Amino acid sequence: MINVLGDFGSDAGFGGYAGLGVGRARVKAFGDRDSAWAFQAIAGVRTAISENIDVGLKYRYFRTGRLNFREDFADDVGAGFLAANERFSSHSLLASLIFNFGAPAAEVLPPPPPPPPPVVEQAPATQTCPDGSVILATSVCPPPPPPPPPPPVERGERGQ
Repeated sequence: MINVLGDFGSDAGFGGYAGLGVGRARVKAFGDRDSAWAFQAIAGVRTAISENIDVGLKYRYFRTGRLNFREDFADDVGAGFLAANERFSSHSLLASLIFNFGAPAAEVLPPPPPPPPPVVEQAPATQTCPDGSVILATSVCPPPPPPPPPPPVERGERGQ
């Protein structure tokens, strides 16, 4: 049988599933065998009783297409045969104890944010004054020194 099932609910708690299947069935009855196309409907519920163990209940309806059987017989009275041309169907109710292999899926956390870039302290802005001193750019240069006094003028003997 090829089945298609839909699973509903959580893996850690109560859940259910339902689906359909189709395939070829081989049936033996009355000493004869026949095969026919078949389908099935499946529905079930389950619940976790521990991290790795679930219990559940499943219902399945199964039915084949027409099957042809013939059984020949002979006895003291005579010989004959039995023939049947029927469909086979069944209803099943199954209890399950399920062990889940492997560890539970690890919780995926987002990566941590990147660290902030390091703070680089910059030297304060400076300026060079006309007298050669270096001061902060926000300060005012000191006034230039007064000019040197003019050199004395030499005068002659008569004051000229």
